[in-house]
Amino acid sequence: MKLLGKMPWGSEALAFPPAKQTAAASEALAQWTSRINSVWARGTATALELARVVHAARRRLARGEWSRLWQSGRIRFSKRKGDMLATIGRKVNGLSEQTFAHLPAGWSILYQLVLLDPATLESEIQAGTIHPGMTLRQARELLAKFRGKPVRQEPRKRGFEQQLEKIMAYAQAAMPECSPQQCRLAVVAFQKLRELALARLNSRFPQSSDARLRPPSPTLPNSRFQSHQHENHPA
Repeated sequence: MKLLGKMPWGSEALAFPPAKQTAAASEALAQWTSRINSVWARGTATALELARVVHAARRRLARGEWSRLWQSGRIRFSKRKGDMLATIGRKVNGLSEQTFAHLPAGWSILYQLVLLDPATLESEIQAGTIHPGMTLRQARELLAKFRGKPVRQEPRKRGFEQQLEKIMAYAQAAMPECSPQQCRLAVVAFQKLRELALARLNSRFPQSSDARLRPPSPTLPNSRFQSHQHENHPA
């Protein structure tokens, strides 16, 4: 029995006798849960694919089953994020692959961009305003500009922090296409950066709790930059 096939929205409940509706609905929920979690586990690079899958689930599940999907507690992120991903999935239908190639990977950035009308989205891509390394702040400012709303002023970041964020955004956008050698280079480079930062803390700020040296690790220390890896990974 194929539950994920193309059926009119809400028709699943009519496809089975009443005695079998509960079992069929539970099986459909289990299948969508598995499919969504499978894509989610692959990380930021699959944000658009995840949005499409979540949108498909919302469109094809019977009435009331969308809420049950989140009430089960088995989806690895919140219903609020699910609603936003479903919106992204609905809005990106019809966009060309060339357009996709210029979009950022993070779901929260994508959500801001898909609220623009398609013509504006295309024109801003052509102008270079929208690109894979775009930040959430830039996306919010762009949306506010076209909606005629004042941009919320935030404290300007120092140059070092701005450059580090750009490097992180670029590396994460490029990582899906990296070769094994490039991946190893990234691990070594970020490990070296970690060691330099900890050495600086030890020499100038010895009382800082962040200055406690730990065994070398190929991952970055906990920071707000890790939030970009899955873009607010479950709420």
